[in-house]
Amino acid sequence: MKLQNRVGEIEILLTHVLQDFFYLDMASKGLETSWKEEFNNRIDKYVKTRPAQYQGIKNKLIKQGIDNFNITDLDPTSICAIYNTGAPFDCHSDLATRMSILNNDRCSNAHIDGNETDSELLQWSFGTLHDIDNFINMVHSRYSKKINDTPILVEESNAFARKHHKKITELREAVAKDYEEAISELAIINHNLYILKNSSMNFLDIWQYYLKSHDMIRFFNFLVVAADNGFDAAYLPLADFYYEGIGSSIPIDYIKAAHYYELSIDKLDRRQKLNLANIFLNNIAGTYNKGQQLLEEYSQSLAKTRNGKPRYKLESYKTPENYTFWREINI
Repeated sequence: MKLQNRVGEIEILLTHVLQDFFYLDMASKGLETSWKEEFNNRIDKYVKTRPAQYQGIKNKLIKQGIDNFNITDLDPTSICAIYNTGAPFDCHSDLATRMSILNNDRCSNAHIDGNETDSELLQWSFGTLHDIDNFINMVHSRYSKKINDTPILVEESNAFARKHHKKITELREAVAKDYEEAISELAIINHNLYILKNSSMNFLDIWQYYLKSHDMIRFFNFLVVAADNGFDAAYLPLADFYYEGIGSSIPIDYIKAAHYYELSIDKLDRRQKLNLANIFLNNIAGTYNKGQQLLEEYSQSLAKTRNGKPRYKLESYKTPENYTFWREINI
């Protein structure tokens, strides 16, 4: 039930975003107080041929009267439809495409009847929030730039982005919390992987979701399943977990750490190269020669610092397993 309620909140957000965009666009064209007459004329022109898109807003115009009709009375259907009718209700093709995506999201919501699974509601919620976020970013970019060295609506577009990004963050967190309460952790993991395969969300979206929970054990569990399913973005953070361990919850496993480091050998940062070198140099996995090569690459990276002076140096230490490892320390 909570997720079902979030769907309504997301649709309200979508409506407010489109209304605020409409205001920015009209203001950028000097029509913030004079758009009503042309809007009414455009509705009259198309209402008979496109009643599904325009009849609802026409009825509202008749009921309220044009003088009492405001931007807050516009609905997503009428806003998206009016931007297919030409100037002054026109915008860049990329914005029009994003607007069409939002309208499709809203149409999908119209078919939600309460019989959907939590997984289906979660997918719609995160997917729609992702699309709204992209639209906000594009609007902000369009109206905060300069044309002929003159800012268009910098302050207004900045306020637009701050306001709606804040609400998106709140809704993402609320949806995630509701979803966690509804299904088991494994179901969450499996569904998150399904979303990655079948929606516009990317691995970073899921990653941030786990990091914000401050529960590294759950994040580790997700990475294990993600890596098993071939998501290469999971390899390096999973390797770091196996290398460092977290008490008895995640025991150190240098062989598994080496395995996942090697799967992303071309993406290792300096610290990860040193970690893999330590494993190889102690013949836990790989070969000693490979370890020497990685250690040399690491040492060369230390020399490339400001003023030619390294800020770090290596010192050796004994691990609890009695391996001799190297670590980086400040000079």
